[in-house]
Amino acid sequence: MYGLQIVIGDSELTERKRLKSMLVKNGYGVIGEALDGIGAMKHIRGLQPDLAILDSQLPGQEVLDLWGISAEDHLPPIILTAPNSNKHIIQKAKEGWVFGLLIKPIEEEQMVATIEIAVATHQKLVNVDKEMEKLKYQLKARKIIEKAKGILMRAEGMTEEEAFQWLRQQSMDKRKAMETVAEVIIFSHQMKTDKRR
Repeated sequence: MYGLQIVIGDSELTERKRLKSMLVKNGYGVIGEALDGIGAMKHIRGLQPDLAILDSQLPGQEVLDLWGISAEDHLPPIILTAPNSNKHIIQKAKEGWVFGLLIKPIEEEQMVATIEIAVATHQKLVNVDKEMEKLKYQLKARKIIEKAKGILMRAEGMTEEEAFQWLRQQSMDKRKAMETVAEVIIFSHQMKTDKRR
């Protein structure tokens, strides 16, 4: 994915320069560099990159603890770099918002493959999340419409089909979503009920 904007985090200047050089050579943009975990998170939040590549041993705050924050905030995917693949690093990576692990010294070909897979996997998760939100909204709207239909059936003596068609017609006439029309029916019914008490 040519042109991805990336934040890198490593306390070692030589490592940062080497990683940046490889990234730029492969068509990626490095928009932020951090020396510690706090700086990395500031760059990630402020610059909103497509990806972050962070060293597991960034000083200041254990970067492994920062990944939980990333997951909760739906921030970009993180690729971890480490001197080895010990069990602690792998376990923490599995629990966090980590989409890849690169063992130092980083090999260019492996880095590119890891980046491409991480970004593609992250995008799939984002798409699933959007679809879930859409389904939740549709379910909520359906419940509101069903409630309004019930009110119309009881109050106006309509059949279920007539109530649905009436809501649909009102929606078209007023150029409003059916659930919006249904909410007005429910609110109006509630107001009448409250007055009777």
